[in-house]
Amino acid sequence: MVFNAYLGISSLNEAKNSSFTVGKDILIEQIKVFSIEQVKSKKSKLEQFFKSVEDDLNTLGNAAQMYFENEKVLNTKEYWDANTQLIHHKNNRLSVVPNNESSLFTPIQMKVNKEVIKNIEISAFLNMHFKSIFERNKDTVATYFIGKEGYIRYYPPFDMLKEVPSTFNIIADIGYTPALPKNNPYRELKWTALYEDTAGKGLMITAVTPVYNKDTHMGAVAIDVTLKDILESYIQKNGYKKDLSQSSNYLSLLINNKNEAIAFNKALSSYIFQEKSFIKNKEVISKFTPSFKQFLENIKNKKNGFEKLVLNDKVLYLSYARLNKPEWLYVEIIEGSELFKSSETLNDKINEITNELVKSFSLTSLVFFTFLLILLSYIINKFLNPLEQLSQISKEIAVGNFNQEINIEANDEIAVLISNFKLMKNSIEKHQKQLNIFNKELQTKVHERTQELETTIFNLKKTQNQLIESEKMASLGGLVAGVAHEINTPIGIGITGITHLHDITQVIKRTYEMKNMSTEEFEEYINTSLNLTETITLNLKRTAGLVKSFKQIAVDQSSEEKRVFKIKEYFEEVVFSLNNIIKKTNIDICIHCKNDLKIKSDAGLYSQIITNLVINSVRHAFIKNEKGKIDITVISDISESDSLQIIYEDNGKGIKKSNLAKIFDPFFTTNREYGGTGLGLNIVYNIVTSQLNGSIKCTSVEQEGVRFHILVDENIL
Repeated sequence: MVFNAYLGISSLNEAKNSSFTVGKDILIEQIKVFSIEQVKSKKSKLEQFFKSVEDDLNTLGNAAQMYFENEKVLNTKEYWDANTQLIHHKNNRLSVVPNNESSLFTPIQMKVNKEVIKNIEISAFLNMHFKSIFERNKDTVATYFIGKEGYIRYYPPFDMLKEVPSTFNIIADIGYTPALPKNNPYRELKWTALYEDTAGKGLMITAVTPVYNKDTHMGAVAIDVTLKDILESYIQKNGYKKDLSQSSNYLSLLINNKNEAIAFNKALSSYIFQEKSFIKNKEVISKFTPSFKQFLENIKNKKNGFEKLVLNDKVLYLSYARLNKPEWLYVEIIEGSELFKSSETLNDKINEITNELVKSFSLTSLVFFTFLLILLSYIINKFLNPLEQLSQISKEIAVGNFNQEINIEANDEIAVLISNFKLMKNSIEKHQKQLNIFNKELQTKVHERTQELETTIFNLKKTQNQLIESEKMASLGGLVAGVAHEINTPIGIGITGITHLHDITQVIKRTYEMKNMSTEEFEEYINTSLNLTETITLNLKRTAGLVKSFKQIAVDQSSEEKRVFKIKEYFEEVVFSLNNIIKKTNIDICIHCKNDLKIKSDAGLYSQIITNLVINSVRHAFIKNEKGKIDITVISDISESDSLQIIYEDNGKGIKKSNLAKIFDPFFTTNREYGGTGLGLNIVYNIVTSQLNGSIKCTSVEQEGVRFHILVDENIL
């Protein structure tokens, strides 16, 4: 009987331990699921915010680059004239007149000249973008352009001349240095580290991207956001007080890529920080305890997770998620003592009952003990049943089923645990609904951004088409100038010949009238006249040929009508029209084509192709006066669906491997200092692929020339 009593007490202890273990495991699993989802959600919202800032900045950067690259075709004076919009102060400083859409800051040390004024005028076009970008995202503090010379065009406008120190050097500031060519050779968007704002807005982080005019660094565009706004909008509004102090059982922590805490609950200070440092009275913790540093080391390659950590005899459960940009780590911490408070209370009560039983145990009280054992078994089952039901419900919640109602009856600490579990379920469900709303808002925002991007692309294409048309007209203008120069020589010779013929005719007439003309004089006149008429006729024919070629080529380049023409003859005319350019070089051009090969097509397109390829070789392939050769080969194959191949080759210096993939890009050139626009090969590519529905490939090895292979389907006659 004593042995049976002993077994009864042992069973009671076993049941007690099992109930505590089960309850603890269930609670940890549910906290893990909830916590990971919560930090991932906040991380997702933070990343969406930073991504929206990056999208806005890229839009602004593309606009700035377009304005600087095309400043020659932009009417800056009409939009923003520095003569009427700038105020010149003493010490060579500048500001803008009142009611400007953006403010302007120039440091006292900046040199003001015509080039700076011109760049300030061009940057004014960004006023069309500043306001919409700023208003689209309520957490944006400012958006601005920084000129390489040191000036700032800033939105929203305020009196920068008064508020910002006159010697402030933005070029050396943390908000600009990531955009410098030496720090950013790949011209990428960068996020700065946290820094103290000059205007007193607290800790700031800036997204900055460089702006180039072709290969010339012009400055950078930037967007500022404050740490305070980020915390209030994406962390504190989800259950945290403004100072990130303890809310419920959760403690939050934000860590930068240097393992410095940049925002945290004050309750954490006592046991995860070892030493404090400061940034201008803004508290930043730079040194964690060794155990916490080891935790950070252990998770450095993990994107998110849930870990147990013991610090200063405190059991902590940490859920974390790592941001991509900026490289921050968001951590939420739950104290184990708070987490298991209900389960520990239950365990203490069962211990108390068991101890009392052992003290009062006797043979005479065995019957009472047996009754009590049955009663305790009932009580334990009453504790275990709710926990088992919670376990089943937790599995449903884990797979996303929030319709499962929690109707479990219990008292005391188990009731508290069930109540907390209900709160947790409601919080997860509410969070899921918020996430769904956020996803819908995100889809709407993506749609809006897509429309804005399509508008921007349309405007860019429109500008590009205008520039391409300008390039075509410039090419036609060059043709006119060249032909005019070529015509001038034969016409001049013809005029000289006619004048000389007129003069000797007048002399022979007077001699004849005076009846003083000899046979020798008459014969000399006849011979000279024949020579002169031959010379005049030859030069007039040459002029007529030039005019005919020019007329046809000029009409072809300005008209899109199809006509029948012989390819070799037409290509020769095109090359002849470029003689004014070619004769200044030492380049031979050979056209290899059947004399009778004819097609019906838009001749002007082929004229533009050959013209741009030849000019490209003249400008890029050969050093001045270097002996060179260009071969243009035309191959037709009627059996292959009337395919026409044009193979253009020169034996010049070739193209660098790193540049080969970019040669057809608009505005890409390696010869801009000598007038290259970067549109020649882009025009060729668009003509071949879009207007002739063909293909063009380029192969080249440095110092071994270049080869363009063009394939089109044409109506070969």
